[in-house]
Amino acid sequence: DVQRQAMMDSAKIAGLSVLRVMNEHTATALGYGIYRSNDFDPEKPLVVAFCSMGHALFSVSIVEFVRGKLNVLCERSDLIGGRDMDECLMREFSAQFKKKTGADPLTNKKAAFKLEDAIAKTKKILSANSEAGISVECLMEDEDFASNITRADFEE
Repeated sequence: DVQRQAMMDSAKIAGLSVLRVMNEHTATALGYGIYRSNDFDPEKPLVVAFCSMGHALFSVSIVEFVRGKLNVLCERSDLIGGRDMDECLMREFSAQFKKKTGADPLTNKKAAFKLEDAIAKTKKILSANSEAGISVECLMEDEDFASNITRADFEE
């Protein structure tokens, strides 16, 4: 794996001795299990799913714990992340603005950046609330933009 090799090369340049490189989910599972080790039954395994969604990648790991041991059963990832959600919202809100004004904010870099900034705020509000509003003053051609979106609509 290119990233692992780059990490090893960087450590070597820095004069560090690397004993082992582990992936993010294994490290998370280790952190999860190390403080709960005595809670795990030595006979009956506990299965836990660890999920991570970043800007460009969604990954899931299924890990089995027994007292003093963890076993990664499965690990999968897909190239989908927050940027894809941003893109969906950009398309939706751009279409609404274009329908209202006839102007497409995606064809104007300044307007697109303004809309993208407002969408980032709206997405954060939607993560905690069932509905969020978006408002951009003077988005394009002296036209303001305001709209609402529900989490249910966003999830579609």
